[in-house]
Amino acid sequence: LKRHGNRLSGRVGLYIMPDHRSIEIDDHLEFYLAEKIMEYMKMTDRPDFSNVKALFLDFDGVVTDNTFRLDKDKNETVRCDRSDGFAVERLKKAGIMVFVISKEKHPVVTVRCEKLGIECVQGIDDKLPLMKKEAEKHGLAMDEVAFMGNDVNDIECIRSAGIGIAVNDAYPDVLRAADYITSRRGGNGAIREVADFILEDRNLPG
Repeated sequence: LKRHGNRLSGRVGLYIMPDHRSIEIDDHLEFYLAEKIMEYMKMTDRPDFSNVKALFLDFDGVVTDNTFRLDKDKNETVRCDRSDGFAVERLKKAGIMVFVISKEKHPVVTVRCEKLGIECVQGIDDKLPLMKKEAEKHGLAMDEVAFMGNDVNDIECIRSAGIGIAVNDAYPDVLRAADYITSRRGGNGAIREVADFILEDRNLPG
């Protein structure tokens, strides 16, 4: 303090912060508000998808709305969005690889992915090694990969992918880890939203 004449020490410059970052955090409420602003910025300031050549998806909570129905015979049904299915079709037509990695192992995953005509691997707890393996197999660098998830077991893939995406209703830790948060909820057009960005930024027909 005596040497430099200020409590920060050394040379000090002036940095004008944008309003949405100029938040003083002194209590839990202000911390909560700051996090909500960060989430909003991740939805409005979307990344550039022009380098994306592959889209990896979680199944429950991304391809579906993360709910299921169970009948008296213990048969499960899930809800998917038709616009998401059309989006996958457009991506495939444009040459973008789409791949599902699911923690759950259930026939409904196979049926949906077969209908969409995409690869899927089920029963995977640690998804990152598989994503890296599939990317390498197709000659893709990680910065050419986007991953879309909703739960904490997706965080490693979200952080490692070139663009990590969380659906709007993902868990808080996932929202914090993501580069982009969709405006749509999982199983309700979130895949369509991202597909539109990829096709637009890469200037691809679809």
